[in-house]
Amino acid sequence: MVSEKSWSLDAVARLFLGVIVTLCCGMGLTGLLDAVKLGLSPDQLQFVQMIVLVVFFQGAALVWIAVFLRQSNISWRAAFGLRPPSRARAVAAGLAVGVMVLPFAWLLQWISEGLLEWLKINPVAQAAVKELQNAALPVPEKILFGVLTILLAPIAEEALFRGILYPTIKQAGHPRWALWGTSVVFGILHFNLATLAPLVFLAVVLAFLYESSDSLLTPIATHSMFNAANFFYLVFTDPINRLLHLS
Repeated sequence: MVSEKSWSLDAVARLFLGVIVTLCCGMGLTGLLDAVKLGLSPDQLQFVQMIVLVVFFQGAALVWIAVFLRQSNISWRAAFGLRPPSRARAVAAGLAVGVMVLPFAWLLQWISEGLLEWLKINPVAQAAVKELQNAALPVPEKILFGVLTILLAPIAEEALFRGILYPTIKQAGHPRWALWGTSVVFGILHFNLATLAPLVFLAVVLAFLYESSDSLLTPIATHSMFNAANFFYLVFTDPINRLLHLS
């Protein structure tokens, strides 16, 4: 069970207001970049916009969380259980669950895509997905995005959604809202209809992992494994498809 948290609802509200404002600023900046162009090619511009959004969401979220914890007079370790009896065991358990979750998440995405196609709805793919599927994307840019996807995003998103928002709502006396509310918001904020169901499913699993371990290391590891598998699949989509057709 997740341990009791000492922060106030007002502090959490200020934290999320800061995250939302910063994200909106990042979205505004990407729109400005789209208008100005800066002499970049369409592919280069899209990559820069993608990095801006990551910095203004996940990167800024970590800064806001650091300010929030400092104001609440609590350390990262105490807030998120980063000193479990065995760190290696917590991370290993998270990685193992990540591997087990993948087939179910991919199945849900396949079903979602089929349902949307049947409804004649064509969901717009995320800019990150389009960019990673671009064969012309330079290797250094792929590596940079891989680091952001596999390391930065899981840490920031788990600290924000499971580490702070989930226990805050639960302690307020709304455990079901804590589980399903945070999971649905987590899915919606990825702005893709086809991935909504698998991401909500993943978020529910991550919340249960946090409950069972009382350490954010376990859901971070699961989230990281999930992102890593999807990242490498997107990067190597063409070779994988060719291999499947050959077999």
